[in-house]
Amino acid sequence: MVKIAKISIEKLNKLDQRDLLDLCDATEATMLDSDGFTIGFRQWQPPLRSDLEAYFKGVMMIPNRCLIIARVDGTIAGSIQLLFAQQNTYSYFSVSVDNHFVAPWARSFGIAKQLLEFAENYAREKGFKIITLSVCANMEKAVNLYERTKYKRWGTLKKHAIIGQEFISGFFYCKDL
Repeated sequence: MVKIAKISIEKLNKLDQRDLLDLCDATEATMLDSDGFTIGFRQWQPPLRSDLEAYFKGVMMIPNRCLIIARVDGTIAGSIQLLFAQQNTYSYFSVSVDNHFVAPWARSFGIAKQLLEFAENYAREKGFKIITLSVCANMEKAVNLYERTKYKRWGTLKKHAIIGQEFISGFFYCKDL
């Protein structure tokens, strides 16, 4: 008998110790597996666990940031973050995607697309009109996902990120909600 994995996507409102450990594990596994994924750190290897824990604790404290997670059989397997513009700024109608990833062990379930769809629906429900994102050009699977889901590439930047001593180009996308 084949066991079917239970996948759930949710906005994380509170970060308990188990979820923090799961997030760090998934992030580390992703950083070790994918070229260009750094979750904001200036290295391609995972940072110290304490730095990663501090990062996610900080994410939960930022009012204009939303952490959405995917669980496989109760274990966090990936996440996506939304950055909301301030109401009093000229770009109050837009939301940005940040740090969208799925751990290597969970990549056969379509979780990256489910996270993206959940984030789009959440942003739409909050009244946002446009969603934007950027991605390193060498992250071919992510580029393909965004283009398959109707994101429009509007720009390229040769020096989008730096990994080690090498510049990585990047693409910029947007989608009407």
